[in-house]
Amino acid sequence: MKLIRTSGYGLYALLHLASQPAESQLSVGEIAASRALPKPFLNKILQMLVRAGLVRSARGTRGGFALARAPAEIALREAVEALQGPLTEKGCPIKGRECEQSSVCSVNAVWREIEECELRILGEKTLADLLQDDGVACISSSGRWNRRRGRKARDTMRERRP
Repeated sequence: MKLIRTSGYGLYALLHLASQPAESQLSVGEIAASRALPKPFLNKILQMLVRAGLVRSARGTRGGFALARAPAEIALREAVEALQGPLTEKGCPIKGRECEQSSVCSVNAVWREIEECELRILGEKTLADLLQDDGVACISSSGRWNRRRGRKARDTMRERRP
C-alpha cells in the first residue's frame, strides 16, 4: 500500500485539527501554514474530508474547519480511504495486474498477508493515538511552492511536531 500526497496532506490537516481545543475552528490558511502545505490543494482535500463526515465546515468570519468527531473516533484507515479510495490491492504485486497464478503463487500469498496487517493496524490506530505518541512528522521545509512541477521541493526535509 502506498499513501498518495492527498492522503499525507489530509492526515497532516486532521492531526492539526485534532490538536486544537474541541470548539475551535481553523481556516484553511491556518491549517496550510501549520505544515507549509499549498492552500488551494489543501482546500480541496478538506472538502473531501467534509463529504466523508470526518471534518465539519462553517462559513463566515467565525467559520472554518473542525473535526466532526473526537480524534479517538477517527481511524487512520477511514481517513485514508476517504481520500484515496479502498486500500485493498487487486492483482499480482509483481506484475501490477491480475494474474492467473495468484491462487498458487507464494509471493502473492505473502503480499496479501502483509496487506491484511497494514489494514488491521490502520483500522486500529486513531488520530488520538498519533497525538499521544508525541511523535514528529517529516515535511518539506522549503517555503517555496514549485509552480513548474506543482509540488514542494523534496530535497530539504525537516521534522515538525503536529
